[in-house]
Amino acid sequence: MILRRIARPQAIAKRFEKISRPAVLQQRRCEHTLPPLGGPNNEKGEYFHEHGVPGFLSPRTYRQTWTTYQQHLVDQINNYTIDTENAAKTPYKIHLETSRQPEHAHMYNIAAMAHFNFLWWESIADQKKAVPESLRKDIEESFHSMDLLRNEMLEHADAMFGNGFVWLMKQNISQAGIGSHSNLRILCTYNAGSPYADAWRMKQDRESSTTLNLNGDRRSEMTRPQNRVGYMGPHSQQAREGYHLANTLDATPLLCLNTWQHMWIPDYGIVGKRVYLAAWWERIDWDVVFQRYNHAGRLAGNGYSYRR
Repeated sequence: MILRRIARPQAIAKRFEKISRPAVLQQRRCEHTLPPLGGPNNEKGEYFHEHGVPGFLSPRTYRQTWTTYQQHLVDQINNYTIDTENAAKTPYKIHLETSRQPEHAHMYNIAAMAHFNFLWWESIADQKKAVPESLRKDIEESFHSMDLLRNEMLEHADAMFGNGFVWLMKQNISQAGIGSHSNLRILCTYNAGSPYADAWRMKQDRESSTTLNLNGDRRSEMTRPQNRVGYMGPHSQQAREGYHLANTLDATPLLCLNTWQHMWIPDYGIVGKRVYLAAWWERIDWDVVFQRYNHAGRLAGNGYSYRR
């Protein structure tokens, strides 16, 4: 009779541990992180975390609308883009490439808000700042005075029924015209609507709301073929670059006023919107606006776009 060797308890436990031990998953690196405010050391962000924005927003509102909300947006972007080619792209780039695509609407909204929320908080200062002289001169040429710019932006924001942004835009030379004395414009967008012209390229063969009663030249422009054939020629990829929907404002955002209700209701109450708007004007970081002003018209992302 062959006797079976009795296994030692320690050996059984070791064998069971080897079988039941879960496989170690390789951690995937997330490309998008919460960006610093006020420089690489997050000086502005650290100050706002402790003190809020004096005379404007409380520390609690800062933490809710930036630290918590922006981290949520970043996490959502990572969830959607991890292990894809979009993982290394900026929210700015993702929102452009997913615009006007219903199947990517949620991804567009998340990326757009991550970019816009950064532009908003980056342009907030802890105290009143002077407007650089060359920027002030351009504002006065476009709006006659700083007071008129203030009044127009605040009135537009107060009139908006719902969430959105009011933008101060600098027109690109191709649209404003060389030597133009009025190259700054105000633009209103609702929800996560984009101020960038590249987010409004025509995808269909015609825009039904504007093709009726057009003159021949505009009708030809609006109904030109949308395919990209060959390397050269009128319908090539190169010829299609920079083609936007007719009447689209081709400009770069310099400043945005956030009218989302979560920004002003916590500190100002349900009927405190006008007080919030007036307080915002006193806490604009005009140095950041001037930096964007000097970069306007260049490749998006240079110097100020949300690249993290």
